[in-house]
Amino acid sequence: MPRPRIIPVSVIATLKNEESSVRSFLDALLAQTCHPQEIILVDGGSSDDTCRIIRNEYLSRNPNLILIEELGNIAMGRNRAIREAHHDLIAVTDAGCRVSSNWLEKLAEPLLRGEPLDVCGGITLPVSQNLIQKAAGGYFTVPAEKEKTSLLLVSSRNIAFTRIIWERAGGYPEYLLLTGEDTLFNQKLLDAGARFLIIPEAVVNWPPPGTVEKIFLKAFHYSKGNAQGGFYQKTILKTASAYLILLGFLAAGFWNSLLAAASLLGYGVLLFYSGLKLAANQNDWSLVFPGALVKAIIDLGNLAGYLTGLLKPQTGKQALKP
Repeated sequence: MPRPRIIPVSVIATLKNEESSVRSFLDALLAQTCHPQEIILVDGGSSDDTCRIIRNEYLSRNPNLILIEELGNIAMGRNRAIREAHHDLIAVTDAGCRVSSNWLEKLAEPLLRGEPLDVCGGITLPVSQNLIQKAAGGYFTVPAEKEKTSLLLVSSRNIAFTRIIWERAGGYPEYLLLTGEDTLFNQKLLDAGARFLIIPEAVVNWPPPGTVEKIFLKAFHYSKGNAQGGFYQKTILKTASAYLILLGFLAAGFWNSLLAAASLLGYGVLLFYSGLKLAANQNDWSLVFPGALVKAIIDLGNLAGYLTGLLKPQTGKQALKP
């Protein structure tokens, strides 16, 4: 069997407390049809065995693998990895995911060919083990046909770009402490004049949260980051308006029980419709009721997260310079 081709690309990823998934993540990354010349991992402060697993099981056998341990958020970790990278073509993914076997080959190919591009993005596909997780994946990821239309919808678990465009964009925004950094970075890329291409064949598999608590927290943190980054105001305003109207009718229901019952029924119908749409999109009718439940959890997480982000805005509206 011929050895995989080695290409002049630096793959970077951030990690934190990924002991349960780091092996499958690295095994997939190291089994690519094209190998990057280096893989730079930045651990943001794991308190579990993530770093021990990497040091003991992977570093000695993979000389192209580099581990940096540095406290910081995701944006800081990515910027640090890019500064340390030896190549001008950067591919980004995340621990906790599993890249497809030809991910890097497909993602980097147009840039390596010298096409007039600055950024290539791939597709995120959710992988699930139960209906709740599958429903969450349907809400938290963008359908592939829609993701192909906009760089803003591409996640930094599946993107490649040149060092020059990263520098022009000012790097990842380090003032966003937990989430939202990739959406804002993509906007900064577009503002810097980035020429981009979305490649459906470049696939990263991502396991969505699979419990009520984890779904709420994921929605909360995503929405908090969106608020601090200034994204999706119209979307959250529509959701907030609907829930304020519901609360108004429920308050009026203290004096009119029929009105309260009608309000709850109407809310249930709307959730059922959301579950129905999700089931139709996924072509899985067993998702109707799980989809309705997950929609309610995500709505509440989004509202709480966005409000928190507005009340605790992050200052320093420019990212730290690379």
